[in-house]
Amino acid sequence: MSSTQNGFNDVIFTENGVVKQYSLSHLEGLSIHFEKFELESKQVVPVSIHVRPTNHLYTKEFDYSSDSNTSPRLLTRYDHYEGNFQAVKKPPKISTEKRIFCDEKYEANKRLPDFIKHAQENNPKCMLANRGDTRTCLSALIEVQQGNNQDLYYLVMFKLHRVDSKNINMLVETAFIVNADDQRAKRIKDGQEADKKPFKVLVRNILAKREPFEIRKLTTSRRKKFKAKKKNKN
Repeated sequence: MSSTQNGFNDVIFTENGVVKQYSLSHLEGLSIHFEKFELESKQVVPVSIHVRPTNHLYTKEFDYSSDSNTSPRLLTRYDHYEGNFQAVKKPPKISTEKRIFCDEKYEANKRLPDFIKHAQENNPKCMLANRGDTRTCLSALIEVQQGNNQDLYYLVMFKLHRVDSKNINMLVETAFIVNADDQRAKRIKDGQEADKKPFKVLVRNILAKREPFEIRKLTTSRRKKFKAKKKNKN
């Protein structure tokens, strides 16, 4: 059984007499940096988004009906502070959550660096992942590949946490590859544009201490300026 950890040490276990080792280096040190980012105040500052992947990127849920506590694939972690999977609470305490290493998810999430690069360069549109959840974002980036004559899509779910006025943590809760019939893929591809927002809008909202998709309310002074501007245009 692999050791309990929240970091990027290799996952190593012995299965059927064979030692298996999986590197997590492709998930480490990822970040998005905007050298000139315009805040809500119109001030332009450098902004960094530090990517904090969870072990859900290479594990699946523990099935109490079929999985064993002695499985070599069993992975446990320490409790961590909100917004940073690698920030272990003191004193360290092992979480009650159990996960099983999954080869399929591990291979799928070698694509995470591509998603981070795309978010950096193309400001993709995003949407909320679940009804009633105002925090979890679903990437509207769809990376298309051909496999067995069908389109496959890479979807990423993440939360943004404000660290300070120029830094954000992106907690990647999970990511996976689905086919075109998946409802989440359909929502992204064919859903209402009103439900989607560019990634930078989410970042600007978080830095302003709002929910990522929260609509900014105009203050009385801004409302007057807006009306005056609209009147002048007419």
